[in-house]
Amino acid sequence: MATKHDDEANRALQQYQYQTFRLLKHGVDIQVYFDGVINGPHCIKFVDNGIKIIRLIKKKLVDIVEDEEMKRAMSTFGEKFEKVLTYTQLIQAQLMSTKIQDAEVFKTNRDHLRRAIVDLVGFSE
Repeated sequence: MATKHDDEANRALQQYQYQTFRLLKHGVDIQVYFDGVINGPHCIKFVDNGIKIIRLIKKKLVDIVEDEEMKRAMSTFGEKFEKVLTYTQLIQAQLMSTKIQDAEVFKTNRDHLRRAIVDLVGFSE
């Protein structure tokens, strides 16, 4: 579907690029969005603020994109990515805590995260 909508996607991204500075307020360096570099502190910040960031991006892009199929795809992707971020945040909180050290909870969250990632990328188990 992405290649079907290349022109619209490129137009939307060009219109949206000027808004990316707003994402900095969430503490994640801009290089994360454009160069794919996520170091430790920025990874933690992204996980902590990821759902807000994804919702902001989705809201802005849905206003820019005109094609209904692309809007549905962006919405579905956003919902699936939020699940990934939710379980990543739970695991991160457990790993960083001196109080939450339950191996079964970790395994459960790890399994939920794995399923959420599989669902996000579209593979079947």
